[in-house]
Amino acid sequence: MPRFNLKRVIRNLLIAGGLCLFSMPVLVFVLHEQSKSPLPFDSIAWQEDRPARWGLGWPARQRIADGLIAQRTLDGLTRDEVLELLGPPDAGAFSTFGFRYRLGKQRSGFVRIDIEWLLVQFDDTGVVENCRIIYE
Repeated sequence: MPRFNLKRVIRNLLIAGGLCLFSMPVLVFVLHEQSKSPLPFDSIAWQEDRPARWGLGWPARQRIADGLIAQRTLDGLTRDEVLELLGPPDAGAFSTFGFRYRLGKQRSGFVRIDIEWLLVQFDDTGVVENCRIIYE
């Protein structure tokens, strides 16, 4: 019959605890970084404006806006096509500014008090000329 070895049990518990203490922050970091990457356009996620999972990373709308800009998805679309894709602007249609869509709290800076907006600007013919994120 094997003998109970208290030192071996304590050593194994310390090793397991150390592995958990090391792996948890790494896992949280990986999940956090993954939840900041741009998302492909998803109409349902855009309309629902879902918050980030578990409070990590950025809300879906901010990540989708990053994808729209990076992929230049809106370039060349007309006002009607933008309205069909993104829905009505959150802040109304401004003739000098174009359409503004609320994305969420500012992602950069120590104190995040500003709001991020997706600004879609049109040329004189009503075609998307510029698409960018602004802070207000």
